[in-house]
Amino acid sequence: MRYLKTFESVDLENDLRDFCETYLAYLLDGDFELSVIWQGSIYNVVTPDKDYHIIKICKLDYSDSFTRTTGFNWLQVKDYFIPFLHMLNNKYSILQGKEGRDVGSYHTPCISLYNGRQSYCVSVENVLSGDALPGRYDNIDLLEITIRVEMKNKLVE
Repeated sequence: MRYLKTFESVDLENDLRDFCETYLAYLLDGDFELSVIWQGSIYNVVTPDKDYHIIKICKLDYSDSFTRTTGFNWLQVKDYFIPFLHMLNNKYSILQGKEGRDVGSYHTPCISLYNGRQSYCVSVENVLSGDALPGRYDNIDLLEITIRVEMKNKLVE
């Protein structure tokens, strides 16, 4: 029974998907694709007693007979992504990087930028500042942006 999704996690997934679709509408109307994936507590190595969700954003190329992920750079999406991240940070808890896959800071809430070879964890604080990203990630072709979130603690009545 512990491996089944709880009703609360299903509701959170739907709410989170709606939230992301609203704030990323401009990108999603283009060639970008959104995935919201539930990860039960058995997958959570950072805080193993809590469920979390993964938000993934990638750009798709439909020009061939099959669909594939294509590259984009941070400068193409940052004007739409930073306001989304600001609102996401207010409503949900953005988790720290997942050790073992990401390069960068593991002890701070971050987003993961994947370029096809490795992921680079960029702190939410750095992204929200609007300054150039560390590690020259502003102009590098990216395949995916990933964010791990959980619901902020609610007050119990």
